Amino acid sequence: MQILLDKLSISVGHLKCLDEIFRENHEEYQRIEKLFGEIPFKEQIINISRELYAGGKTAPQSRPRFDRQMILVL
Repeated sequence: MQILLDKLSISVGHLKCLDEIFRENHEEYQRIEKLFGEIPFKEQIINISRELYAGGKTAPQSRPRFDRQMILVL
């Protein structure tokens, strides 16, 4: 399992690097990034991100609450 997690971590690092380079240097990428932050795309991006990982705190710090935990399928 560790090798899979290591490879996934490397992939995420590469994607973050590409995202940073394109955000800084590519006008069309910047335009699309801006669109994703506006309605109706913003809600869809949030929904997609919840499908990727839905764990973690969802309430203000004064009343900590956890959303559903990571889904494990066997």
